[in-house]
Parts: sequence; C-alpha cells; structure tokens
Amino acid sequence: MNFQEGIGSLSVAAEGLIANQIKMIQLTEEDLKIASKLQPLIIERIEEITEAFYNNLINEPSLIDTINKYSSVGKLKQTFKQHIIEIFGGKIDEEYISRRIKIAKVHVRIGLQTKWYMSAFQKLFELVTSILNQKIKRRDEFFTAVCAISKLFNLEQQIVLEAYQEEEERKIQKHEEQKQLIINEVLNESQELATISESVKNSFDELDQKSDEILSHACNGTELSNMADETADEGKHQIIVQNEMMNNIVVSVDDASNEVQQFLSNLTEMQSVVNIVTNIANQTNLLALNAAIEAARAGEYGKGFSVVASEVRSLSEETKKSVQSVSDLIDQMNKQVKQLADSIEKIKENALLGNESMQNVDAQFEQILSTMKKSKIQNSNIEEEMIEFVKVLHQIGNSFEEVAASAKDLSLISEKIQQ
Repeated sequence: MNFQEGIGSLSVAAEGLIANQIKMIQLTEEDLKIASKLQPLIIERIEEITEAFYNNLINEPSLIDTINKYSSVGKLKQTFKQHIIEIFGGKIDEEYISRRIKIAKVHVRIGLQTKWYMSAFQKLFELVTSILNQKIKRRDEFFTAVCAISKLFNLEQQIVLEAYQEEEERKIQKHEEQKQLIINEVLNESQELATISESVKNSFDELDQKSDEILSHACNGTELSNMADETADEGKHQIIVQNEMMNNIVVSVDDASNEVQQFLSNLTEMQSVVNIVTNIANQTNLLALNAAIEAARAGEYGKGFSVVASEVRSLSEETKKSVQSVSDLIDQMNKQVKQLADSIEKIKENALLGNESMQNVDAQFEQILSTMKKSKIQNSNIEEEMIEFVKVLHQIGNSFEEVAASAKDLSLISEKIQQ
C-alpha cells in the first residue's frame, strides 16, 4: 500500500497549545496522508465498527441510561460514523479542532465519565487495528499505519481530556470562589460574632458586678432587718415595761385619791368635833356668866364661886380661841387637801390618757414588729434568690467567655484559611 498517494493537510496556529501537542506526539502531514489512504478501508467497515462499538457499551448500563437521557443510540450511531470517517480524512485545521472541542464539551456536559470514554476509545482502537491487520499484509506498513492512527486517536483523546480538565478546573475555580465566598462570610460573621461575644461578655461582666453589688445590698438589707427586728423586740419589751409602769401609776394615783378622800372625811369629822367643842365652850362661857351673876347676888358667900366662875369663863374663852385656831387650820388644810385631790384627779386622768396612749402605741408597735418580721423573711428570701441568681449568672458568664474564645479562634482560623 503506497501511503504517499494519500492527501495530508496540517494547518493550525503555530503558537497555540494544539500545535505544541501535535509537535509533542510528532503528528505530521505524512501521518495524515496515511490516514487518508486508510479511509476507504474504514468506510468499507464503518457499519461493523459502529455496531461493535455500541454493543460494547451495553456492558455498562449507566452509559445506555446517559445516551437515552440526552439522545438515542440511533442518532449517535450516525454522528459516530461521520466522526470516525472524518478522523481519517487526512486534514487537520482550526475547524477540525473546533468540531472536536465541541464534541468534547458535549461529553463533559452530559456527564460522561473519563473512565468510560477511555475504555470505549480503547475498544475503537482495537477494532480499527484489527481491520488494518486483516487488510495490510506487510508488517512494516501495518506498523506505520498503526503509529499514524494512534497519533490521531491520541490527539482526539487529548482534546477530549483537555475539555474534561478545563471543566474540572472550572468546577475547582467555582468551588474555590464559593469556598472563598464562604470563608469571607465566615470570617465576617466570626469577626462580628467575636465582637458581639466580647460586647456581651463585657455586658455580662458588668451585670455580674452589679449583681454582686445587689447581693451585697440584699445581705446588708437582711442584716439591717435582723437589727431592726431585734430593736423592735427591745422596743416592744420597753413598751410592755412602760405600760406596766403606767398601770402601776394609775393604781398608785387611785390609792392616793382614796387616801385623800379619807383624809377629807377625817377633816370633816374633826371640823364637827371642833364645832362641838366650840358649842361646849360657848355654853360653858354662858354658864360661867350665869354663875358669876348668881355669885354676885349671893354677896359675900358667892365670892369664892365668882372667882371659879371667872376662871371657868376665862378658860372657856381660851378654849374657844384655840378651837377657832384649830378650825381655821382645818379649813386651810381642807382647802389644800381639796387642791391636792383635784391635782391627783388630773394626774389620774393624765395617767389614764397616758395608759390608753401606751396601749395604742403598743398596738402600733405590734403591727410594726409584725411588718418587720415579714420584711426580715422577705429579705432573707431575696438574699437566697440573689445568691442563686448570681451563681447562675456566673455560670452564664463563664459560658460566654468560652463562646467569646471560640469566636476568636474561629476568626483566627478563618483568617489563616483566607491567607
């Protein structure tokens, strides 16, 4: 088989990646001439190649599912035939490369995995080499032909795999962008969380300090309630003592009033006695006067009796004067005692009023004492509740310290990831 009779045309941009790839696999126009010379053999057996290729795909059900999802086996067979014949056309230009890239992107878009693509292409290579082995008898020509088509198939696979790589890089780039976006969001949120956590921690520290002050006030309030309760008990005791003293005063005043009344009664009796004595003195004086008159009538015989009558009369006058003095003293004493009785009565009235007032104070103080005891119990309950509240607040504060530390750690980790 004279491969020089074939047609070969290689026209791609000299500075592009495709040109470098072609150069790397040493694909030349001579290889394209060989391919074009082999094209009639391929066209002759294209149906056989196509059927064998798609029959092999049945071994992997997922490939058939993918074909049926996006197209059909019948349509793809026609495209496949045209594609294979074109490989052996002996012409590679920008349009040829563009069509391969387009097909490669379709493979990527439908999700054809590289392992199944490579496996199918290996089967295609075996089918083509088998046909060439049957048709080309000379081993050197067969080897030359196989080398040429292996370069074409290699370029085909490079284009497809490059499309996969670009798609993978695009996905990685997109993933990196999303990851970076998430990292930025996490960084922003973590920084904001750290700021908020620090702010909340500061607030809790302040609240913790205030709660300690409130607890101190509550403890002081309990202590003051205890002191007030003790003072109230002492005041209650003093009121009871004062009340008893006021009762004793009232009793003593009653006794004094009774004694004064008895003394007034005695003075009245004394005045009666004085009056009797005065009457007796008056009568004695009258009798002495009569006796003197009778003694004068008796003459010489009545002189002695007249002297006695004169003495009796003189004694009667002295008695009358003395009794009058006593009567004046009794009158004066009676007035003074009456004044004393009036004063005692006023004292009694004031003592009764004082006693009533002390009873009112006692009742009010009893109410105050009851209120103070309730206040003491309430302050004690408040102190217990505040102790529990402060304990819980300390626990929450410790938890927020952990949250703030975690937020700072998260922020540092996010910054490191971003770097």
